Amino acid sequence: MAGDIVRFVHCGDLHLDAPFDRLEDIPGGLAPAIHGAPLRCWERIVTLAIERGVDFVLLAGDLFDDVDRTLRAQLALVKGLERLSGAGIGAFIVCGNHDSLAGWEARLPFPPGVYRFGGTAESLPFVRGGKTVATVTGYSYPQRRVEENVARLLRPSGEGFQIALLHANVGHRREHGDYAPCALEDLVASGMDYWALGHIHAPGVLREASPAVVYPGIPQGRRAHETGPRGCYVVTLGRGAPDLEFVETDLVRRERRGLDIASLGTEQELVRALEALRNDVRLDGGRGVLLRVELRGRGELHDTLIRPGIVTDLVLHLREGEELREDFVWTEALEDRTASWANREALSQEDHFVGDFLRSVEALEGAEDLVARVTALLDADPEGAGWNDRNVVPLVEELLRQEAEEIFDQVKTRGLDGLLRQEG
Repeated sequence: MAGDIVRFVHCGDLHLDAPFDRLEDIPGGLAPAIHGAPLRCWERIVTLAIERGVDFVLLAGDLFDDVDRTLRAQLALVKGLERLSGAGIGAFIVCGNHDSLAGWEARLPFPPGVYRFGGTAESLPFVRGGKTVATVTGYSYPQRRVEENVARLLRPSGEGFQIALLHANVGHRREHGDYAPCALEDLVASGMDYWALGHIHAPGVLREASPAVVYPGIPQGRRAHETGPRGCYVVTLGRGAPDLEFVETDLVRRERRGLDIASLGTEQELVRALEALRNDVRLDGGRGVLLRVELRGRGELHDTLIRPGIVTDLVLHLREGEELREDFVWTEALEDRTASWANREALSQEDHFVGDFLRSVEALEGAEDLVARVTALLDADPEGAGWNDRNVVPLVEELLRQEAEEIFDQVKTRGLDGLLRQEG
């Protein structure tokens, strides 16, 4: 391989037909830009590959959001592949749990140079100038549930750089279903040069070399927690360590920021701080932002924020004029998590009604069987069948814990506000 290099784009989890979640009060003027972002993101990836003159593109599964993939999304995928093929750029594709081989497909043939792996591990050479420069080994999910360690089946084959393409959960991460589970040690021992992974939506390099192990993440964040830059990797394999360049491709970015009110003394200072935060997250290049702000801390403004209509008025103020901008920052919500100057910890130790209230809430919050009580209700619900799938239970339990923590905090804050007013 002396003197040879191979360059490719590694992306995955396009979820082309998936909607954004938790969208609130989106005006008609912004709807096309937001709802069309996943499809336009794929177009940006194709354009990036063509502009960089890469050898091929790797697509690591979950190109669609459901096995019953929409026709619109399939047309968009094929159109992008045709652009790549027309530029002399090939593509290697595997299917994941959301877009398994068992799903419905329209009769839209892939263009020349595009190969989708089947339901068994197989290898395909990438030939340039009559010479095999790289070999790509991949595996597509035959059906949604793949629970065996498929990574152990992907081993070097043929000549050139050895690249593995797989949709898998490395390290049994709880935030995603444990499909094709494996350990990092399995990949390191494989003899591959590069592991092109999909499934985990957060971008990350698990290992930089020997072999490189990379998750590009979802290239267009759509869920409220999928915040920050999203994109794909442009990878160059040659002598030495791989060159891994993360390139942003998102058209609409989800952001969540916090603002502490402790140092803010007036409503004007609060408004100015919120405006500065909004402008700080604004992106260039005609890209938009969906912003959620958490107001937190203790301060004088807490009493203002709990007045009826105040938070709504602040949201409406921040939204003014944003619908008309290409680089919009649409404030989805302001979440008031502020508290009064009252020392909640000290009050909970005192012998009065306020202390009794706080101790009672804390006792319920600390109950070890709280999650068990809720999951028992799910078991008893005739419409809840299937929730206790082994891949779903950890996600449900984690969500319940997070929601319970927020709810109990709000109960203590709002309850304390009301009781102190009565005491006053």
